[in-house]
Amino acid sequence: MDRRRFLKTVLSSSLVVPLAAASKFEWPSSGGALYLISDSPQAILPDILAEVAPLGRVAGRTCALSGSHPFAEKVRSAMAAKGWSLVPGTRGVGVLLSFAPLSRACAPSFTFVQDGRVVDVREDRLRAIWKEISQTGPRSSVLTVAAFRPKAQGLPRGGRLAVYLDGKKKDSFDLAKDRSRTFESAGGFVTVGVEGGSARVLDSSCRHKVCAGSGSVSGAGERIICAPNRFFLEVEGQSRVDAIIG
Repeated sequence: MDRRRFLKTVLSSSLVVPLAAASKFEWPSSGGALYLISDSPQAILPDILAEVAPLGRVAGRTCALSGSHPFAEKVRSAMAAKGWSLVPGTRGVGVLLSFAPLSRACAPSFTFVQDGRVVDVREDRLRAIWKEISQTGPRSSVLTVAAFRPKAQGLPRGGRLAVYLDGKKKDSFDLAKDRSRTFESAGGFVTVGVEGGSARVLDSSCRHKVCAGSGSVSGAGERIICAPNRFFLEVEGQSRVDAIIG
């Protein structure tokens, strides 16, 4: 399906609910949104998001479902298998997923919209996926919308990450080098990962794991705190921002 026909199909569908859900949180349009027509979104959505997330400057790898979705459980499992944290609420999530039925079945396809303009992402790795679903996939009547919450603007990027346990600095390392490391505490453990200049808590022994679902940090002064483990990490630099506490 070409882009003109794709947009005509999308705009003729019942988009009032998902678009209202996304705008309700006042996410800037620069975050962008992915529109996917497929009756099997769980099979390709994680791979597409992995490629287009940098375009939307997504704040972390957390997602939530807004309202019902006919393939909700399958989407949840597929996203979790690819390293996304699924949270029950929508506060602080990086990607908000919603659903709308199409007025008529059509060929599967996808596109990315940012600042009111279509960004052609069907190149390189995604082109193979697009050709496979559009040429051989069954006609679909399900539209999945992934609205992106962009990272906070205006914060200078930090160069190093500092890790503290019981108020004492335990380690500091360069954010430019991807790595993961587990820190033991009196109450359990916290595993930290660095990828693409951002840091996040990959796992924790704490009960609610809010720290692990809080997304990534990269701006100077940003923190993630795990109170039960008396642990926090901080992007070093001259800035003052709120901390994410779990």
